[in-house]
Order: sequence, then structure tokens, then C-alpha cells
Amino acid sequence: MAFVGLVACSEQISTDPSLSLSFSTDTLRFDTVFSGIESITAQVRVRNDNKKAILLDQIALAGGRASQFRLNIDGVSNADSKVQNITIPPKDSIFIFVEVTAQQTNQNAPLVIRDSIVFAYNGKVQQVQLEAYGQDMEILRDRFIANDTTLTADLPYLVYGALVIDSAKTLTLQPGCRLFFHRGAQLIVGGNLVVNGTLEQPVTMKGDRLDNVFVNIPYDYVDGQWGGILLSYAKAHHQLSYLEINSGYSGIIVMGTRDEQPTLELQNCRIHNFSMYGLAAENANVTSVNTEISNCAGYCLYLAGGKHTFIHNTIANYFSKTTIAIHSATREDQVSVCINDVQKTAPMYSEFVNCIISGTRQEEFGLYTQFQEQYLGSFHHNLIQSGLIDWPQFSDNRYIQPSDYMLEEGNKLFRNISYTGEDYYDFRLDSASLARDWADVSTAEKYPLDRLGNDRMADGKPDLGAYEYVNGME
Repeated sequence: MAFVGLVACSEQISTDPSLSLSFSTDTLRFDTVFSGIESITAQVRVRNDNKKAILLDQIALAGGRASQFRLNIDGVSNADSKVQNITIPPKDSIFIFVEVTAQQTNQNAPLVIRDSIVFAYNGKVQQVQLEAYGQDMEILRDRFIANDTTLTADLPYLVYGALVIDSAKTLTLQPGCRLFFHRGAQLIVGGNLVVNGTLEQPVTMKGDRLDNVFVNIPYDYVDGQWGGILLSYAKAHHQLSYLEINSGYSGIIVMGTRDEQPTLELQNCRIHNFSMYGLAAENANVTSVNTEISNCAGYCLYLAGGKHTFIHNTIANYFSKTTIAIHSATREDQVSVCINDVQKTAPMYSEFVNCIISGTRQEEFGLYTQFQEQYLGSFHHNLIQSGLIDWPQFSDNRYIQPSDYMLEEGNKLFRNISYTGEDYYDFRLDSASLARDWADVSTAEKYPLDRLGNDRMADGKPDLGAYEYVNGME
């Protein structure tokens, strides 16, 4: 009976060369992969939609053993990435799992890697193309830097563990420098951090997953991928220009003491999508201009102790405004901006001018102090999502609620305050934004260019926040 069964089964195998297999994709593409680091595993589904079985003489990589790709074919893997005499029953399918390890190229730019999976049967051949980009990089694994050091844009850096800068030493990052952090890795600066990014060549720090978490959803959108930046030197002078960091646990934490406060200057930076804080400063003097701090599960901005000057910043917290389960954290029931003068900290002074503070909560701004009228500070020409703040330090501000721009037709604030899988958050101003034409002109004249290099003073009516609205840029 077993022999008859085998004969019957063999009779169902078609040798008709007109039959074809179908594939889940014609070209399997990998995002950029770092040289010498194994990629994620991608898959191709191979389906036989015909009424008879197909016997494949061979499934193999065209490049054979020399290929930088590897195959697991329906559970079978070997050094040749090749399987022979495999049958796909009618109306059935098999899966092929693909990985790639890019070889060192000794070049700065990514190089394309190509191969194909070859399916030979019934005297014909079908192929699925494979494509990836290999990028050389320098690995910094638990690296302790004991001297003044400059990192360049020649190659990206891949950080494992902690990158630690010794006390009183300076780490300088040149324009275009890129640092990718493995899960849990962080930058700990015991000295000074100088970031010399430019509009054309910003300095970037992000997680090392360059692939997608779901189809067409990059890991760039997933928070909590790396540890963040800790600035711990009380005598430091940090200067950060055009730094873009995203999708870590905490963005930037800067710490001093009641007796000594470090200085942190941010110009044209972007701090986005963190599981805890965006920028947290305790006993530190912070100046921030033309900077976006957005989408954090905790505070976007936390200030306790020291002098704070924030001019033309966009602080927007819509962390939970997504229909896709990509976040590792849930937004806490906390304001977007917290100024805490209750703890025993260094003397405080806060100035906010031409800023936007908004988010998903009714109240997104909190100034906590024992004696409200005695707090040292100045808050004017800001758009603040909260009820009216009738303190002497507050003047010429505009107070809003979410209904002012979420529900009323035509009264928008930003270009996009959510993520549904099509359009990602975009905190540039909408054409009907409540923040348009509302900035203090004398302050804007001192900072005539916005974070993207647009002229604030072109129409004589500058906008609030880090981004000036530009006609025709919808």
C-alpha cells in the first residue's frame, strides 16, 4: 500500500513548463546593514497555486558559497544555501528565510549587495532578487575615552554598552557624525560635549536597528531602543548645534549641584520619541533656541535648579497619538513642561519667549513653586496649552485647549499630530496654525532663521516655535 501511495503521489507532480510559482515579493530588500554584523531574518513565501504538485530540481543562491546572503529553505540550511528535489504540493507553499552579513568594504559610503534565489524546475528558472546595502563602521564597545577626542563623519560609529568620556575631557562631534547605539547603550559624558552639526550635516544619535518593526514601519519610530545621553560634569560647558536624537529611553539628562551648575546650550536641535524624558536638567543652566522637544512618555522638559532660557522652541507631546502598537511605554499623566522649584535646588530663573507648549493633555505646563508671585522668571509671547496663568511673570501669552485645534474645522496647530501608518508626526506649522504671526518681533529679529533655515522675518510677522510657516510647503 505504501508503494501505491508513492506512485499515486508521483503521478500528481506536473512537468508542464507553463506552470509557475508565485512569490510574496519579487525583490527582497534589506535596509542598510553594518559590515560584519548579522542582519535581521527576512522571509520569502513561495506558493504553488496550481492544481498539481511541482518538483523543484533545485533552490539555491545564484552566488553560491561566495554570496553574502544565507538561506534557510523550508527548515533546511547548509553552507551552500542550496536544496535539491523539494516538492511543493498543489495549493501549498514553503518559506525561505534570508539573512545577510555584509563584508568590509574599506569605503565610507554604503555599497549595494545583490544576489538572487534561483528556482529551477520543469526545464525553467524563476528568480527572486536580493538586495542590501553594506556600511562599514567603527565599533565602540564599552569604550572609555581619557583624552580630548573628536569623532568625524568618515564612518558611522556603532556603540555597545557605554561610551564614557573622562572627567574634564571634551568629546567633539564633527558635522555629519553618526552614532548608532545598540539596545541599552548610552553616552556618558564626565567632561564636556561639543556637537558641531550643521543644517546640511546634522549630528545624529539613534538606535542601531535600521530595519522595520512591521511592514513599512521603521524601528526609528520605536522608543526605548537605547539609553540616551547623561551629562554629569558640574563644571561642564556643553554646546550642541544641530543634534538630532530619537527613540531612546531618556534623551538628555544634565546634572550639577546646588553649588556648581554646568552650562548646556542647544541650537537647532531635535529631541524626539523617548520612553522617559526628552531633556531633564537638574541644577544646570540651560539655553535652548530653535529646538524641538517632542513625544515623550514622561516630561518632554524637566527643569529643577539653575537658569533657563528657552526661545523659539517647539515642545509638543503627542506620544500616545498613534493607532499602531509600536511604543514600549505608555504616556504618564504628567505635563509636557515641568518647572520644579519645590525641591531644594540651586536658585532658579526661567525665561520662555516665542515658544509653543502643547500635547494631548488639557494642561501641558506646570510651574511648581511655594510662592508663585516671587518666582524669578519671564514668560511672554508663548502659546501654552493650559488654563489662564494670571501671575506677574506671565504676559502676552496665548492659552489654548486641545479642542481649539483638534475639533474645530480649519483651526489646526501643526501639520500632523498623530501617526496612523501613513503620515508621521510633523511639528512644522499648519497654514491655519494658531501659532502663526504671534511671535515677539524684537526677539525674533535676534534669531531670524528657524531650525530649518527659513527666514522668520520675510513677511515681518514671525511665528511661534522652532519652525516658521512657509507658503507652498504643505
